[in-house]
Amino acid sequence: MKKVSEFLRTYLSIIFGALLFLIYFNNLAAQGETLALGIIAVIFAAYYVARGILGAVLGEKTPKALVLVFDILSVCLFALFVFLETLLGVVEVYRIAAEMHVEVVMGPTAWTILICNMVATLGLIGFYIVSKFSLHKVFDRLAMMFGAIFVLALLLVVLFEDNGSQTLLGNIEVPELLLYVTYTVMLFSSFSKPEQVEEAAE
Repeated sequence: MKKVSEFLRTYLSIIFGALLFLIYFNNLAAQGETLALGIIAVIFAAYYVARGILGAVLGEKTPKALVLVFDILSVCLFALFVFLETLLGVVEVYRIAAEMHVEVVMGPTAWTILICNMVATLGLIGFYIVSKFSLHKVFDRLAMMFGAIFVLALLLVVLFEDNGSQTLLGNIEVPELLLYVTYTVMLFSSFSKPEQVEEAAE
């Protein structure tokens, strides 16, 4: 089972990096917060592709410590990216509204998704890292719980507009949906402890 998980994480990482690059590459032609997000996305995409290629080349010879680092970075970098995207998106909306002297209208659904997104992101990053080194299974359960909430928040981002109204089926961004699905598989295939921690637990 571990070999299947490692296989999925390795090759899906290449696909995930390519999708991340293609989706946000056009941001480099923009300015302000959008440009900053594009630069971050390209850097992170390069990591995911490099991680996948290196894992494919080394295969089972990949040092266990390096696999652990890869797992932590692969999960936490995108979670951090989503957090920054959400934060910068809110800043940009209010900045443009201030420049145009208009009021920002965000319904309760939009605020719920926003708060859920940011809380789940921070919870996932924190508990995922702790769960990789801790012998207490409660941290594994908390990491999985926040992972599930984070995935739910990603799904809600696809299904609802920024103002909280429902997204029409024809307006769903398919590349973004594929990105989230790929990340979900990578995330839940990485919930395994390093061998050193498992041996200590036994």
